[in-house]
Amino acid sequence: MTDKRPSFQWYPKDYMSDINTISMTPEQEGHYIRLLNLCWMENGLPVKWQEIRALLKGTTDLLESNLQVVLKCFYKRGGKLHHKRLDFEREKQDTYRKRSAEGGRETQRRRKALKGTTDQAQVNVKSSSSSSTAVTTKDVSPKPKDTNKIKSLKEKKELEKKSAIRVLEYFNRLASKDYQKVHMNLTPIRGRLAEFGMTACYRVIENRVSHWKFDPKMNEFLRPTTVFCASKFEGYLNSKDRGKIEKPREKTTTEENIDVIKKWGAKQKAIEENDAGKLHEGDGDI
Repeated sequence: MTDKRPSFQWYPKDYMSDINTISMTPEQEGHYIRLLNLCWMENGLPVKWQEIRALLKGTTDLLESNLQVVLKCFYKRGGKLHHKRLDFEREKQDTYRKRSAEGGRETQRRRKALKGTTDQAQVNVKSSSSSSTAVTTKDVSPKPKDTNKIKSLKEKKELEKKSAIRVLEYFNRLASKDYQKVHMNLTPIRGRLAEFGMTACYRVIENRVSHWKFDPKMNEFLRPTTVFCASKFEGYLNSKDRGKIEKPREKTTTEENIDVIKKWGAKQKAIEENDAGKLHEGDGDI
């Protein structure tokens, strides 16, 4: 069945940070993007290789090897091949449309109610035109906005931001990184917090650090946009740890003061030993 939705959002940073796509050749990327478009339009791809080769317009041995790489990004469901990120985008569009439709119906209902109140007020004005008493219209004025609701939404967003910052700080400590608290780093974390919760985010951080921190090739991918990527997060969550990792502990003020005193003592000792050495050298010259 053809999907009537004409487009889906494309996120270049997620695409370029995905482990599967960055290892593709330009030809494989072309096949992958073509299959993504067809998967969106047809709400899935055929399972048979012959039909997929026909969609890509090729039958060479090179195409066979390219397909083995590209089709790793899709999964089978309901007799078709699907893509997790496209499924997520469809669900997001459906949710947005549903909310927009509900909002439109609510606005229409309020307008009808307001119009009925206004018409009734006009009837009251005509019926009391002989009276010299002024007609008040405070009942037909629109209702003020619910300030408590607005305040609660702001508090919710602030709490979400603080939780994302806590996760980012834990990530930086464990991975020995220094990623800043900016929109690009916090947005994917907030998304995964909403979907999986704080414990799952900590679990994924520990898992990826155990796999990538001491791997020279993979350490560069140890960043928020990769670790908290929507299409990869659940896989990381279910992945086994490679080994125990030492979780850094923040030093207390007392421990920091002790470190300063030790450094000062070592420095003074070095100065005294240096002075003593110069003194012995002078005795030998006499």
